[in-house]
Amino acid sequence: MMSDKDFENQWETADKLSRQWQAPFGMDSVKKAKESVMARIGHAETDDSPRRVPGTAWMRVAAFFVLALMLSIFAYFYSQLRLTANASESIAHVFPDGSRVDLGTSATLEYNRLLWLMQRSVDLEGDATFMVQTGNTFRVRSGRVTVEVLGTEFNISRLDEAVLVRCASGKVRLKADDRHIELKGGEMGFVAYRGDSLLSLSAPLNMGSKANVEQVIAFDEIPLHSLLDILAKIHQVDLRYELGKDEFFSGSLNLYDLELALRVLCTTFSAECEREGETIRFMP
Repeated sequence: MMSDKDFENQWETADKLSRQWQAPFGMDSVKKAKESVMARIGHAETDDSPRRVPGTAWMRVAAFFVLALMLSIFAYFYSQLRLTANASESIAHVFPDGSRVDLGTSATLEYNRLLWLMQRSVDLEGDATFMVQTGNTFRVRSGRVTVEVLGTEFNISRLDEAVLVRCASGKVRLKADDRHIELKGGEMGFVAYRGDSLLSLSAPLNMGSKANVEQVIAFDEIPLHSLLDILAKIHQVDLRYELGKDEFFSGSLNLYDLELALRVLCTTFSAECEREGETIRFMP
């Protein structure tokens, strides 16, 4: 049995040893030792900063670009303007640069207001007259035909398979496929198609000229309805026709002499022409 003296000696020994013990890493307390260990494995209790998730920076950048793209698409389509004149009246419109267009009846015009100052470009179906302010190239696309101007006044008529351009002042370039002509003030020109084939691109014609040999144009299988539409636009008449089937004209014609042109066409197609006031009927 242990005596009181022996118990007292062992207690003193244990107390002495406990006082000599030190925590790992040279720390003087158990709490600091624990904090050091936890810090080494990335979970220090003293670090109150939020945990950083890998890849969040790239996610923020991607979200920014997606948002910018969506806003750009929205702005583009919101800026797209489409004008349509009804069948009983024409409408006038002023572009952002001060250029003007008088849109004919049943005509449609479309362009983008956001891109206008960088690219003056419109799409046209029907008949319209443009008064263009000086600036970068002004383009009017009408089907497969493009008219380019710098500063001028001109009229463009989109027909079924033809486009007629009349230049009142300045200068325009009429382009069709890989061919083009340039028109000065007082001149006109036209393009005729049949399907995807370019049938004719006229030389510049003097508007208002009397019939003469210089105004005679040679045609090669131009659709008859396109030729009649061109004659109607040049002479500003109501020329109506009823064609039972596709008809094509090949030969020479003076577009400025309406009566002579109609006589040639009537002879070629065994047709008759009747005038009722301001209306002319072409009946094969």
